[in-house]
Amino acid sequence: MLAGLHAAVLLFHNKAVDHIRARDRRKDDDEVFEDAQRLTRWHYQWMIVHEFLPLFIGQQRTTDI
Repeated sequence: MLAGLHAAVLLFHNKAVDHIRARDRRKDDDEVFEDAQRLTRWHYQWMIVHEFLPLFIGQQRTTDI
């Protein structure tokens, strides 16, 4: 399960790089990478809060946190 999640996050990051680069061609490689990294992190955090935590600790505890 973890290896699959890791692979999915890597693929998402690569797609984010392509999306950001296509959206703004003036950004250099470092800026594109940082933006893709940030976008990937935000999506991962959303997934943890809205999918994994409610399954493991329940929605009420997730909401309380």
